[in-house]
Amino acid sequence: MDLHTIMSRVHSTFPASGGREQIINVVVQLEKAAASLTGDIRRLESSIDSTLQGKTREAFIDRIRQLEKKRQKIEEKISVLKGTVN
Repeated sequence: MDLHTIMSRVHSTFPASGGREQIINVVVQLEKAAASLTGDIRRLESSIDSTLQGKTREAFIDRIRQLEKKRQKIEEKISVLKGTVN
């Protein structure tokens, strides 16, 4: 089930506002999560310096990439959810 189908069901379930308040609350929570991940990413990036080499450095870089992908997915969901309440 894709996000548009879910949002369609949410809108049909709630009163005339279409669950607008609930959707806005979810968007706010997702925005906070994205901001937190951005902070985590920046801290990890700053902790990698020239003294880290080999597998340790690669592990940090891999973790940063994973966090960035997660943040991007959250940003995509935020955009879709915002589109449903406008």
